[in-house]
Amino acid sequence: MKKPPVTYAFLAEVCVEGGKLPLATEALRRISDPDEKIPKLIDIQQWRDAIEESFTSKRLEYLDEIKAKGPSFVEDFIKEE
Repeated sequence: MKKPPVTYAFLAEVCVEGGKLPLATEALRRISDPDEKIPKLIDIQQWRDAIEESFTSKRLEYLDEIKAKGPSFVEDFIKEE
């Protein structure tokens, strides 16, 4: 695949500003570095995606941040995983 002219993180920020949250989430999923991807998913409140990525990439240290910033139902998402 050809490299995009801008980073996926920048593309996601533009999408969030434009109110296109699903497109922002899709752009963030394409970021390969989980240490960049997970905090950005948390910032735009995409809890399930952040949790799934934390488990997939074995970055369980992000779960505490997700629990602290997220609504109460994120506990259920974490238990499901």
